[in-house]
Amino acid sequence: MKLWWVYLDVGTGNYVHYNHGVGQIDACLRRAGHESELLYLREHLERDEFIERFKRVQPDAVLFPINTHQWVDTPRYAQWVREVSDVPRVFGGIHGILDAEKVIEHPAVDVLCVGEGEEAMVEYCDALEAGHEPTGIRNLWRRLPSGEVERNPMRPLIEDMDALPIDDREMWDHDWILRDSLWEVGVMGGRGCPFSCTYCANSARRIKYRGLGKFVRMCSPEHMIDIVAHLAPRIPFRKIFFEDDVFTMDHDWVRHFCALYKERFDYPFKVYIHVQTVTKEILQTLKDAGCYMVMAGVEAGNEKLRRELLNRQMTNAELIRAFRWCDEVGLQTWTFNIVGFPGETEQTIQELFDLHRTLHPNGAQCSIFYPYPGTALFDKCVDEGLFTGDDRPTYFEKSVLEIGTVSRERLEQAFWEFREVTLRLKAEKEARGSVDLLVELPAAEMTEQEASEPARLHLAKIDGDERLCLFAHPRSNIAWKMTVPDCARLRAAIALDPLCLSWGGRGAWFEVRVGQDIVFRQYVDPKINPNEHRWQEIAVDLSPYAGREVKLTLATLPHASGDLTGLWALWAKPRIEIRT
Repeated sequence: MKLWWVYLDVGTGNYVHYNHGVGQIDACLRRAGHESELLYLREHLERDEFIERFKRVQPDAVLFPINTHQWVDTPRYAQWVREVSDVPRVFGGIHGILDAEKVIEHPAVDVLCVGEGEEAMVEYCDALEAGHEPTGIRNLWRRLPSGEVERNPMRPLIEDMDALPIDDREMWDHDWILRDSLWEVGVMGGRGCPFSCTYCANSARRIKYRGLGKFVRMCSPEHMIDIVAHLAPRIPFRKIFFEDDVFTMDHDWVRHFCALYKERFDYPFKVYIHVQTVTKEILQTLKDAGCYMVMAGVEAGNEKLRRELLNRQMTNAELIRAFRWCDEVGLQTWTFNIVGFPGETEQTIQELFDLHRTLHPNGAQCSIFYPYPGTALFDKCVDEGLFTGDDRPTYFEKSVLEIGTVSRERLEQAFWEFREVTLRLKAEKEARGSVDLLVELPAAEMTEQEASEPARLHLAKIDGDERLCLFAHPRSNIAWKMTVPDCARLRAAIALDPLCLSWGGRGAWFEVRVGQDIVFRQYVDPKINPNEHRWQEIAVDLSPYAGREVKLTLATLPHASGDLTGLWALWAKPRIEIRT
């Protein structure tokens, strides 16, 4: 039987990724002898193009995995399928599990998986291929020809994670994924989270799965090693992201895994932690095995809000201690933060910013609270009438609530302010050279800026290489006053941001000036010359100015035509280094 996965990742703000749920079900289907293809969408298709692709694939069923954000647009594609074919349209994923009644009511849905899908989907596809009526399959709800819905009971949870097949990931575009994820492959060996946060779909799923078996499960350390070994010759990754919800739940497991891992592999890796599940010793164990970063949820800076509203019981002191340990053992850190909870105030927003500055992570994500069906906070938002009626494909930038205590406009402003603070903290924590110009940006003099695109810190990614940059849309002059050290040189990389390359226009001139002297000048135009779509390293000798007080200027100018279209000029990590 031929299956077509249609996976929407449009407007989510996420990087291109491998979906573990889709991949694990697909591995089970392939083991059972079924075939599959994947349509991974980052931009929406028009109806005719989508139907043309459907006809080329000629699937026997179309599978639509959905979270709450994907549910916004996915039914439209399923309706287009029905316009040209009677093949079943099968929906599944976390939104289908937690909001099953509303999903199955939609006319675009023929079949809905309301639990774990590995066994249910194999049973369903086997039945169809054999010409049998796929009735009575646990974990599946099915719309009958009469219009009635067959609601089958739930099946027990899969407890033996080692017994699941390892996905070959044959239908995924690994070059696309790796370049967007900085050459990192995602690996997951378990399921479930032991914590009960009121905003998290995991907590709602635990309630849904009550009585079906052990909710938190993990594969053996040996099986996790087998997954890495299986993927290594197939995918040219350079780093690993172990994406289990809390990697450090079981310290004996972690110690065993780390001992096996460092015997076999030297890929740097990162993990999720909960600060109440780590000690300095276990962080050191991770570091010694090759871990370079740990990622932890903070969510709120106000302890009362975090404890009473979110049911996250860690204190600020515990967060600060864990992050101090990470700094001491040499682990990079990343935090997850949310603004816009019911009851949020200007004070709680500032407390989050204050805690963020104290933790001083290498990176962070800030989202705006988006209530998910089945969670306690979703119910609270419904009861209090907070929903605006908006549905969005992302939890970034804008709120779907009117919480009353803080305006939606202020929440959006806080979102962008948090991003700016995060980049400043990153610059400080990862400072390079004797003078890091990004760290010193607040002291710089800025003139001739493009009014709509002021100079600022910016993260840019080119060919899987992400760098912290000075964004300097021409025409711009950014100048620092300094005394030039002996044997000094300016180091940086220059480029145009790939996000602007499709907008037309021409390239940009990059200049380095010392006083009135132009000591470096180079034109970069990847729109005309694709070979220049890369980071171009530069080194400018400043030794003739040693001991002198000067004004060092980084300038960007447009092409001689004056065309300013799409000129997102970048100076990556500009700094003064001392030659030895």
